[in-house]
Amino acid sequence: MLEIGVLIYGIYTLVTGKFTLLGGKKLEGWRGRVTGAILLSYIAFAFLGGVVLALTGNENLLDNQLGVLGFSVVLLLITIVMAFTVGHLLYRGQEQEQVANAARNNPQFQAGNNLPPDNREDSPYRPPRY
Repeated sequence: MLEIGVLIYGIYTLVTGKFTLLGGKKLEGWRGRVTGAILLSYIAFAFLGGVVLALTGNENLLDNQLGVLGFSVVLLLITIVMAFTVGHLLYRGQEQEQVANAARNNPQFQAGNNLPPDNREDSPYRPPRY
């Protein structure tokens, strides 16, 4: 049941580009879509895991219900942890990009204007008054 929820959220994230991390942090755009694709990769990982078990001759691990449940839960947890880890790494880049854009658009931080004017009367750096 949890797999269906993760897959639906992965599709939603892939379509909208919005992914919410823990702590209210939000990824937007291509960064959100990457994390949505990681959530959707659960399907491929489950298929690949079954193929690997069959090729190595360990398909008897999935004979009982508990083995299938354990395999699914472990694989799902790995996928969720991987999505949130990559999401947090991408959030750092998004945050740095937002700070750089804010600095680029703020005239206070543009070249030559990064120091406040010194208006004291005895300052040698005070602009000349005519």
